[in-house]
Amino acid sequence: MFLFLSLTATLFCSVELVSLDLQSLSGYPMALCNDGTSAVYYKENLQTPSSDKVVIYLEGGGGCTTPAGCAQRCLINNPHLCTASTKTNITKSERMWSEDKVENPPFYDYQKVYVPYCSSDVYSGSRNYSDGLLSMIFHGRYIVEAIVQDIMPTLITAKSVVLMGGSAGAFGTSLNCDFVADLIHSQNSEVDVRCIGDAGDFYPYWVHQEGCTVDQVGEQLTKFWGAQGDQSCIQENDEIFCAVFGRYYQYIETPFMAITSFEDTNAQVHPCAPVYPEDPEFWEQWRREMQLFAFNYTQEKPGNGIFLVNCPLHVLATKDYAWAEMWIGVEGEELVLKDAINNWITANGQPFQAIDAYNSMNEKCPKFTASGSNSNSYIYSFGSAVIAVTLASLHY
Repeated sequence: MFLFLSLTATLFCSVELVSLDLQSLSGYPMALCNDGTSAVYYKENLQTPSSDKVVIYLEGGGGCTTPAGCAQRCLINNPHLCTASTKTNITKSERMWSEDKVENPPFYDYQKVYVPYCSSDVYSGSRNYSDGLLSMIFHGRYIVEAIVQDIMPTLITAKSVVLMGGSAGAFGTSLNCDFVADLIHSQNSEVDVRCIGDAGDFYPYWVHQEGCTVDQVGEQLTKFWGAQGDQSCIQENDEIFCAVFGRYYQYIETPFMAITSFEDTNAQVHPCAPVYPEDPEFWEQWRREMQLFAFNYTQEKPGNGIFLVNCPLHVLATKDYAWAEMWIGVEGEELVLKDAINNWITANGQPFQAIDAYNSMNEKCPKFTASGSNSNSYIYSFGSAVIAVTLASLHY
Protein backbone atom coordinates (compact mmCIF):
# COMPACT_ATOMS: atom_id res chain seq x y z
CA MET A 1 0.00 0.00 0.00
CA PHE A 2 2.83 2.40 0.87
CA LEU A 3 4.54 1.68 -2.45
CA PHE A 4 1.30 2.34 -4.34
CA LEU A 5 0.71 5.65 -2.56
CA SER A 6 4.30 6.75 -3.11
CA LEU A 7 4.14 5.91 -6.81
CA THR A 8 0.81 7.71 -7.18
CA ALA A 9 2.14 10.82 -5.46
CA THR A 10 5.24 10.80 -7.66
CA LEU A 11 3.20 10.53 -10.82
CA PHE A 12 0.85 13.35 -9.88
CA CYS A 13 3.62 15.65 -8.71
CA SER A 14 5.62 15.17 -11.92
CA VAL A 15 2.84 16.49 -14.16
CA GLU A 16 3.35 20.12 -15.13
CA LEU A 17 0.12 21.99 -15.76
CA VAL A 18 -0.27 24.54 -18.52
CA SER A 19 -2.48 27.41 -17.38
CA LEU A 20 -4.79 29.08 -19.90
CA ASP A 21 -6.85 32.19 -19.15
CA LEU A 22 -10.32 33.05 -20.41
CA GLN A 23 -10.52 35.49 -23.33
CA SER A 24 -13.91 36.91 -24.26
CA LEU A 25 -15.01 37.57 -27.84
CA SER A 26 -17.75 39.98 -26.78
CA GLY A 27 -16.16 42.63 -28.99
CA TYR A 28 -17.02 40.55 -32.05
CA PRO A 29 -20.82 40.67 -32.43
CA MET A 30 -21.01 37.70 -34.84
CA ALA A 31 -18.92 35.34 -32.67
CA LEU A 32 -21.86 33.74 -30.88
CA CYS A 33 -22.60 30.32 -29.44
CA ASN A 34 -25.82 28.42 -30.20
CA ASP A 35 -27.66 30.17 -27.37
CA GLY A 36 -26.49 33.67 -28.29
CA THR A 37 -23.79 34.02 -25.63
CA SER A 38 -20.49 35.51 -26.78
CA ALA A 39 -17.97 32.79 -27.59
CA VAL A 40 -14.68 32.57 -25.69
CA TYR A 41 -11.29 30.97 -25.98
CA TYR A 42 -8.39 30.27 -23.63
CA LYS A 43 -4.83 31.47 -24.10
CA GLU A 44 -1.74 30.35 -22.26
CA ASN A 45 -0.64 32.75 -19.57
CA LEU A 46 3.05 33.17 -20.30
CA GLN A 47 5.28 34.74 -17.67
CA THR A 48 8.09 35.11 -20.21
CA PRO A 49 7.89 37.03 -23.51
CA SER A 50 5.42 35.51 -25.96
CA SER A 51 6.57 32.52 -27.95
CA ASP A 52 7.13 32.94 -31.67
CA LYS A 53 5.20 29.72 -32.18
CA VAL A 54 1.44 29.34 -31.60
CA VAL A 55 -0.86 26.31 -31.73
CA ILE A 56 -4.63 26.86 -31.78
CA TYR A 57 -6.68 23.80 -30.83
CA LEU A 58 -10.35 23.48 -31.77
CA GLU A 59 -12.28 21.30 -29.32
CA GLY A 60 -14.46 18.48 -30.68
CA GLY A 61 -17.90 17.35 -29.64
CA GLY A 62 -20.06 16.22 -32.55
CA GLY A 63 -22.86 18.45 -33.75
CA CYS A 64 -26.57 18.57 -34.49
CA THR A 65 -28.18 18.50 -37.91
CA THR A 66 -31.93 18.81 -37.29
CA PRO A 67 -34.12 20.98 -35.05
CA ALA A 68 -35.09 17.97 -32.95
CA GLY A 69 -31.49 16.83 -32.67
CA CYS A 70 -30.35 20.31 -31.66
CA ALA A 71 -33.06 20.57 -29.01
CA GLN A 72 -31.96 17.21 -27.59
CA ARG A 73 -28.29 18.22 -27.66
CA CYS A 74 -28.57 21.75 -26.29
CA LEU A 75 -31.42 21.40 -23.82
CA ILE A 76 -30.95 17.87 -22.49
CA ASN A 77 -27.82 15.88 -23.39
CA ASN A 78 -24.96 18.38 -23.78
CA PRO A 79 -26.03 21.95 -22.97
CA HIS A 80 -22.41 22.86 -22.21
CA LEU A 81 -21.62 22.39 -25.90
CA CYS A 82 -24.11 25.09 -26.89
CA THR A 83 -23.14 27.96 -24.62
CA ALA A 84 -20.01 29.92 -23.72
CA SER A 85 -17.71 28.56 -21.05
CA THR A 86 -17.57 30.70 -17.91
CA LYS A 87 -14.47 29.22 -16.28
CA THR A 88 -11.90 31.98 -15.83
CA ASN A 89 -8.99 29.57 -16.13
CA ILE A 90 -8.37 26.02 -17.30
CA THR A 91 -5.33 23.79 -17.06
CA LYS A 92 -3.98 21.26 -19.53
CA SER A 93 -1.21 18.71 -19.26
CA GLU A 94 0.39 15.81 -21.07
CA ARG A 95 0.80 14.97 -24.75
CA MET A 96 0.38 18.04 -27.00
CA TRP A 97 -0.08 20.32 -23.98
CA SER A 98 3.10 19.28 -22.21
CA GLU A 99 6.08 21.63 -22.09
CA ASP A 100 8.46 18.70 -21.88
CA LYS A 101 10.43 18.25 -25.11
CA VAL A 102 10.57 14.46 -24.84
CA GLU A 103 6.84 14.03 -24.22
CA ASN A 104 5.80 16.69 -26.69
CA PRO A 105 8.47 17.31 -29.33
CA PRO A 106 6.20 19.20 -31.76
CA PHE A 107 4.59 21.72 -29.39
CA TYR A 108 6.58 21.89 -26.16
CA ASP A 109 7.71 25.44 -26.91
CA TYR A 110 4.49 26.70 -28.54
CA GLN A 111 2.10 29.16 -26.97
CA LYS A 112 -1.16 27.24 -26.59
CA VAL A 113 -4.66 28.44 -27.42
CA TYR A 114 -7.71 26.29 -26.63
CA VAL A 115 -11.10 26.89 -28.24
CA PRO A 116 -14.19 25.46 -26.46
CA TYR A 117 -16.80 24.18 -28.91
CA CYS A 118 -20.17 25.92 -28.63
CA SER A 119 -21.61 26.22 -32.16
CA SER A 120 -22.57 22.57 -32.97
CA ASP A 121 -21.65 23.16 -36.65
CA VAL A 122 -18.06 21.89 -36.90
CA TYR A 123 -16.91 25.53 -36.88
CA SER A 124 -18.45 26.16 -40.31
CA GLY A 125 -21.81 27.84 -39.76
CA SER A 126 -22.94 31.34 -40.68
CA ARG A 127 -26.69 31.19 -40.13
CA ASN A 128 -29.39 31.98 -37.58
CA TYR A 129 -32.12 29.34 -37.42
CA SER A 130 -35.66 29.78 -36.12
CA ASP A 131 -38.84 27.81 -36.72
CA GLY A 132 -41.08 29.48 -34.15
CA LEU A 133 -40.33 26.86 -31.51
CA LEU A 134 -36.55 26.62 -31.62
CA SER A 135 -34.06 29.41 -32.23
CA MET A 136 -30.37 28.62 -32.63
CA ILE A 137 -27.30 30.41 -33.89
CA PHE A 138 -24.74 28.58 -36.03
CA HIS A 139 -21.77 30.94 -36.20
CA GLY A 140 -18.77 28.61 -36.02
CA ARG A 141 -17.05 30.28 -38.96
CA TYR A 142 -17.39 33.69 -37.33
CA ILE A 143 -15.98 32.33 -34.06
CA VAL A 144 -12.84 31.07 -35.80
CA GLU A 145 -12.41 34.38 -37.59
CA ALA A 146 -12.85 36.37 -34.38
CA ILE A 147 -10.24 34.32 -32.50
CA VAL A 148 -7.69 34.81 -35.26
CA GLN A 149 -8.38 38.54 -35.36
CA ASP A 150 -8.20 38.80 -31.57
CA ILE A 151 -4.74 37.24 -31.36
CA MET A 152 -3.50 38.66 -34.67
CA PRO A 153 -0.80 40.82 -33.00
CA THR A 154 0.78 37.60 -31.74
CA LEU A 155 0.20 35.62 -34.93
CA ILE A 156 1.77 38.10 -37.33
CA THR A 157 5.01 38.15 -35.33
CA ALA A 158 5.17 34.37 -35.07
CA LYS A 159 7.40 32.12 -37.13
CA SER A 160 5.00 29.18 -36.91
CA VAL A 161 1.22 28.95 -36.42
CA VAL A 162 -0.56 25.59 -36.29
CA LEU A 163 -4.36 25.23 -36.41
CA MET A 164 -5.31 21.84 -35.00
CA GLY A 165 -8.52 20.11 -33.99
CA GLY A 166 -9.95 16.76 -33.01
CA SER A 167 -13.25 15.23 -34.14
CA ALA A 168 -15.60 18.15 -34.88
CA GLY A 169 -12.52 20.32 -34.42
CA ALA A 170 -10.78 18.35 -37.16
CA PHE A 171 -13.65 19.07 -39.54
CA GLY A 172 -13.39 22.72 -38.55
CA THR A 173 -9.63 22.72 -39.08
CA SER A 174 -9.81 21.46 -42.64
CA LEU A 175 -12.80 23.64 -43.57
CA ASN A 176 -11.09 26.76 -42.20
CA CYS A 177 -7.47 25.94 -43.01
CA ASP A 178 -6.93 28.25 -46.00
CA PHE A 179 -9.33 30.80 -44.50
CA VAL A 180 -7.18 31.15 -41.37
CA ALA A 181 -3.94 31.11 -43.35
CA ASP A 182 -5.22 33.86 -45.65
CA LEU A 183 -6.18 36.05 -42.69
CA ILE A 184 -2.69 35.74 -41.23
CA HIS A 185 -0.87 36.07 -44.54
CA SER A 186 -2.79 39.24 -45.33
CA GLN A 187 -0.81 40.79 -42.47
CA ASN A 188 2.45 38.85 -42.78
CA SER A 189 3.06 36.48 -45.67
CA GLU A 190 6.20 35.05 -44.03
CA VAL A 191 4.39 33.19 -41.22
CA ASP A 192 4.51 29.41 -41.63
CA VAL A 193 0.86 28.38 -41.19
CA ARG A 194 -0.06 24.69 -41.03
CA CYS A 195 -3.17 22.67 -40.18
CA ILE A 196 -3.64 19.30 -38.47
CA GLY A 197 -6.94 17.40 -38.51
CA ASP A 198 -7.25 14.54 -36.03
CA ALA A 199 -10.22 12.20 -36.69
CA GLY A 200 -12.00 14.27 -39.30
CA ASP A 201 -13.55 13.11 -42.56
CA PHE A 202 -10.41 11.71 -44.15
CA TYR A 203 -11.99 8.59 -45.60
CA PRO A 204 -13.21 7.00 -48.87
CA TYR A 205 -16.55 8.80 -49.15
CA TRP A 206 -17.46 6.77 -52.22
CA VAL A 207 -17.83 3.66 -50.04
CA HIS A 208 -21.20 3.92 -48.32
CA GLN A 209 -24.31 2.09 -47.32
CA GLU A 210 -27.19 1.91 -49.74
CA GLY A 211 -29.52 4.89 -49.52
CA CYS A 212 -26.99 7.27 -47.98
CA THR A 213 -24.39 9.46 -49.68
CA VAL A 214 -22.15 12.28 -48.54
CA ASP A 215 -23.89 14.56 -51.02
CA GLN A 216 -27.17 14.05 -49.19
CA VAL A 217 -25.54 14.72 -45.84
CA GLY A 218 -23.57 17.67 -47.19
CA GLU A 219 -26.65 19.32 -48.67
CA GLN A 220 -28.52 19.00 -45.37
CA LEU A 221 -25.68 20.50 -43.33
CA THR A 222 -24.93 23.28 -45.79
CA LYS A 223 -28.52 24.44 -45.66
CA PHE A 224 -29.14 23.93 -41.94
CA TRP A 225 -25.93 25.53 -40.71
CA GLY A 226 -25.23 27.88 -43.58
CA ALA A 227 -21.91 26.04 -43.66
CA GLN A 228 -18.92 27.75 -45.26
CA GLY A 229 -16.30 25.48 -46.78
CA ASP A 230 -13.11 25.86 -48.76
CA GLN A 231 -13.74 28.84 -51.01
CA SER A 232 -11.33 27.89 -53.80
CA CYS A 233 -13.16 24.57 -54.16
CA ILE A 234 -16.56 26.26 -54.18
CA GLN A 235 -15.45 28.72 -56.85
CA GLU A 236 -14.86 25.84 -59.26
CA ASN A 237 -17.63 23.50 -58.14
CA ASP A 238 -20.48 24.01 -55.65
CA GLU A 239 -21.01 23.89 -51.91
CA ILE A 240 -22.36 20.33 -51.92
CA PHE A 241 -19.41 18.94 -53.88
CA CYS A 242 -17.02 20.74 -51.53
CA ALA A 243 -18.61 19.48 -48.32
CA VAL A 244 -16.36 16.41 -47.94
CA PHE A 245 -12.59 16.38 -47.39
CA GLY A 246 -11.99 13.67 -49.97
CA ARG A 247 -12.93 16.16 -52.65
CA TYR A 248 -11.82 19.56 -51.41
CA TYR A 249 -8.41 18.62 -49.95
CA GLN A 250 -6.91 19.09 -53.42
CA TYR A 251 -7.84 22.78 -53.18
CA ILE A 252 -6.26 23.39 -49.77
CA GLU A 253 -3.06 25.32 -50.42
CA THR A 254 -1.92 25.47 -46.80
CA PRO A 255 0.24 22.52 -45.62
CA PHE A 256 -2.08 19.97 -44.02
CA MET A 257 -1.60 16.82 -41.93
CA ALA A 258 -4.29 14.18 -41.57
CA ILE A 259 -4.33 12.00 -38.47
CA THR A 260 -6.86 9.20 -38.33
CA SER A 261 -7.67 5.52 -38.01
CA PHE A 262 -8.80 3.03 -40.62
CA GLU A 263 -11.78 2.37 -38.33
CA ASP A 264 -13.08 5.46 -36.57
CA THR A 265 -15.35 4.32 -33.74
CA ASN A 266 -17.44 7.50 -33.78
CA ALA A 267 -20.35 6.95 -36.17
CA GLN A 268 -20.96 10.70 -36.55
CA VAL A 269 -17.68 11.02 -38.43
CA HIS A 270 -18.85 8.70 -41.23
CA PRO A 271 -22.67 8.89 -41.26
CA CYS A 272 -23.03 6.68 -44.34
CA ALA A 273 -21.04 3.78 -42.90
CA PRO A 274 -22.28 1.17 -40.43
CA VAL A 275 -21.33 1.43 -36.78
CA TYR A 276 -17.98 -0.29 -36.34
CA PRO A 277 -17.54 -3.31 -36.15
CA GLU A 278 -20.88 -4.24 -37.73
CA ASP A 279 -20.78 -5.55 -41.32
CA PRO A 280 -17.16 -6.82 -41.52
CA GLU A 281 -17.30 -7.05 -45.33
CA PHE A 282 -18.09 -3.35 -45.56
CA TRP A 283 -15.15 -2.45 -43.32
CA GLU A 284 -12.82 -4.69 -45.32
CA GLN A 285 -13.68 -2.74 -48.46
CA TRP A 286 -13.50 0.53 -46.54
CA ARG A 287 -9.95 -0.20 -45.33
CA ARG A 288 -8.75 -1.15 -48.81
CA GLU A 289 -10.17 2.04 -50.30
CA MET A 290 -8.90 4.10 -47.37
CA GLN A 291 -5.36 2.92 -48.05
CA LEU A 292 -5.74 3.75 -51.76
CA PHE A 293 -7.06 7.20 -50.85
CA ALA A 294 -4.13 7.76 -48.49
CA PHE A 295 -1.58 6.79 -51.14
CA ASN A 296 -3.21 9.12 -53.67
CA TYR A 297 -3.23 11.90 -51.07
CA THR A 298 0.53 11.58 -50.51
CA GLN A 299 1.19 11.52 -54.26
CA GLU A 300 -0.93 14.58 -54.97
CA LYS A 301 0.24 16.47 -51.88
CA PRO A 302 3.80 15.25 -51.21
CA GLY A 303 4.43 18.01 -48.68
CA ASN A 304 1.40 17.08 -46.58
CA GLY A 305 1.62 14.86 -43.54
CA ILE A 306 -0.38 11.75 -42.69
CA PHE A 307 -0.54 9.29 -39.81
CA LEU A 308 -3.06 6.56 -40.65
CA VAL A 309 -3.17 3.74 -38.13
CA ASN A 310 -5.04 0.43 -38.22
CA CYS A 311 -6.66 0.54 -34.80
CA PRO A 312 -10.31 1.19 -33.89
CA LEU A 313 -10.37 4.51 -32.06
CA HIS A 314 -11.49 8.12 -32.31
CA VAL A 315 -9.02 11.02 -31.93
CA LEU A 316 -5.40 9.97 -31.54
CA ALA A 317 -3.66 12.95 -29.94
CA THR A 318 -5.69 12.66 -26.71
CA LYS A 319 -4.58 9.10 -25.95
CA ASP A 320 -1.17 8.16 -24.52
CA TYR A 321 -0.84 4.93 -26.48
CA ALA A 322 -1.76 6.64 -29.76
CA TRP A 323 0.44 9.68 -29.12
CA ALA A 324 3.66 7.97 -28.11
CA GLU A 325 3.47 4.18 -28.31
CA MET A 326 1.59 2.97 -31.38
CA TRP A 327 4.12 3.00 -34.18
CA ILE A 328 4.02 2.55 -37.94
CA GLY A 329 7.02 1.20 -39.80
CA VAL A 330 8.51 3.80 -42.16
CA GLU A 331 11.86 3.42 -43.91
CA GLY A 332 12.90 0.74 -41.44
CA GLU A 333 12.07 2.91 -38.41
CA GLU A 334 9.25 2.78 -35.86
CA LEU A 335 7.49 6.14 -36.26
CA VAL A 336 5.06 7.28 -33.55
CA LEU A 337 2.55 10.10 -33.89
CA LYS A 338 4.31 12.77 -31.82
CA ASP A 339 7.49 12.35 -33.86
CA ALA A 340 5.65 12.30 -37.19
CA ILE A 341 4.03 15.65 -36.32
CA ASN A 342 7.37 17.08 -35.21
CA ASN A 343 9.13 15.90 -38.36
CA TRP A 344 6.49 17.56 -40.50
CA ILE A 345 6.34 20.87 -38.62
CA THR A 346 10.10 21.30 -38.35
CA ALA A 347 10.94 19.92 -41.82
CA ASN A 348 13.88 18.10 -40.27
CA GLY A 349 14.25 15.64 -43.13
CA GLN A 350 12.71 12.74 -41.23
CA PRO A 351 9.52 10.87 -42.33
CA PHE A 352 6.14 12.55 -41.83
CA GLN A 353 3.92 10.24 -43.88
CA ALA A 354 2.99 6.95 -42.20
CA ILE A 355 0.33 4.55 -43.49
CA ASP A 356 -0.40 1.30 -41.66
CA ALA A 357 -1.21 -1.96 -43.42
CA TYR A 358 -4.95 -2.05 -44.14
CA ASN A 359 -5.25 -5.80 -43.54
CA SER A 360 -3.40 -6.12 -40.23
CA MET A 361 -4.25 -4.54 -36.88
CA ASN A 362 -1.44 -2.46 -35.44
CA GLU A 363 0.39 -4.57 -32.86
CA LYS A 364 0.31 -1.72 -30.33
CA CYS A 365 -3.44 -1.31 -30.65
CA PRO A 366 -5.31 -2.30 -27.48
CA LYS A 367 -7.65 -5.24 -27.90
CA PHE A 368 -11.05 -4.07 -29.08
CA THR A 369 -14.44 -5.76 -28.81
CA ALA A 370 -17.96 -4.38 -29.09
CA SER A 371 -20.00 -5.01 -25.96
CA GLY A 372 -23.10 -5.95 -27.92
CA SER A 373 -24.85 -5.80 -31.26
CA ASN A 374 -25.91 -2.29 -32.28
CA SER A 375 -24.15 -0.98 -29.20
CA ASN A 376 -22.22 2.26 -28.85
CA SER A 377 -20.25 0.85 -25.92
CA TYR A 378 -16.85 -0.73 -26.42
CA ILE A 379 -14.24 -2.47 -24.31
CA TYR A 380 -10.52 -1.77 -24.59
CA SER A 381 -8.06 -4.12 -22.95
CA PHE A 382 -4.59 -2.95 -21.91
CA GLY A 383 -2.85 -6.04 -20.60
CA SER A 384 -4.70 -6.97 -17.43
CA ALA A 385 -6.65 -3.71 -17.24
CA VAL A 386 -10.03 -3.53 -18.93
CA ILE A 387 -11.70 -0.17 -19.52
CA ALA A 388 -15.27 0.31 -20.78
CA VAL A 389 -16.00 3.48 -22.70
CA THR A 390 -18.87 4.90 -24.71
CA LEU A 391 -18.88 6.81 -27.95
CA ALA A 392 -19.76 9.97 -26.08
CA SER A 393 -16.51 9.79 -24.16
CA LEU A 394 -14.56 9.18 -27.34
CA HIS A 395 -15.26 12.69 -28.63
CA TYR A 396 -12.43 14.04 -26.59
